[in-house]
Parts: sequence; structure tokens; C-alpha cells
Amino acid sequence: MGKVNTDNIPLTLLTEIDDAIYENSGIGLHYADETVSNEYVDQVVEILEYLGYEVKVFHNTYPRHTKSLSIDFCKPTKSHGDCELDCAIEMLTAGEAWERWCKNLDISDIVSKTYEAHKKGEALKERLNDVSSIMGGTELWWLEAYYDIHVHTIDDGNTVVFEVKEVEI
Repeated sequence: MGKVNTDNIPLTLLTEIDDAIYENSGIGLHYADETVSNEYVDQVVEILEYLGYEVKVFHNTYPRHTKSLSIDFCKPTKSHGDCELDCAIEMLTAGEAWERWCKNLDISDIVSKTYEAHKKGEALKERLNDVSSIMGGTELWWLEAYYDIHVHTIDDGNTVVFEVKEVEI
């Protein structure tokens, strides 16, 4: 098994990338877009590819002297055993992100069901056990901030209600 050099890469950069992958796979997204300083791009791409991710590099980014990495983690390019990274932090392999993504409910399903119910003048009601995978802080924030969906429970917390917030302009 080959080794990848992780020396001199800021650990905050690697943890930001790892956190983005972890959170996105948890809410059913299968990619992460991260901006990386030009001086670390080659090493970061090498690390991510070593972990089994498909990475695309885009050169036109803001701020200057950075590149945007698009990380696709729904299709691992190698098995978990071939991805042991020798680093001070443990990073999610593509296989682990894939498993996490497969286990979790796709948040876009809830968004579309909520808007379909809203068109009928109703709120979407789901059993807690059926939607527990998206009941984390990141997922709930995502629904509020990006989709204007308010989430609360009824029936002693056993039923989750998803409602479209009416936004005044």
C-alpha cells in the first residue's frame, strides 16, 4: 500500500474538508465543494484520491490564489482497506462516505414531499423513526435556511411535521 505525504498541510484545512464530506453525506448529498489555497491543492487532491474520492479542480475561484475542489464521494474508487491514511486526523474514506450516504434519507425527498403537501394546503407528517437520519442540527438548519421549511414534532415527539414557512417580501 502506498503512502501519501500529509506533511505541512494545515490540519484545519483537512478537518474542514472532512467535516464537509461527513455533513453532506449525512444529509443525502453526494458531493462537497471546497476552496483550497493553491499551495496545498496538489497534496489535498492526492490525499482525497488516495482515500477513494473522485476530485475535480476548478481554477476560477474567489478569493485569489485558491482553487475550488469538487469532491464526489458517492462512488468509491477503491476499497476501505486500501485507504489507510497516515495522518494526525482521521479522515472519512470514500467508502465510509458512500455507506453513510446510502444509510441516510435523501433530504431532497423530504423537500419535494413537503412542497407537494404545501401545494395541497397541508403539512408533511412523518413518523420520527422514518426520518431520524435527518434530525441533526445541520440537516434542520439546511431545511430552514435553504428551503424555508420549518420542522417541529407532535404526538409526544413521535411525529415530525415539515411545513413551508411563508416568507414575506
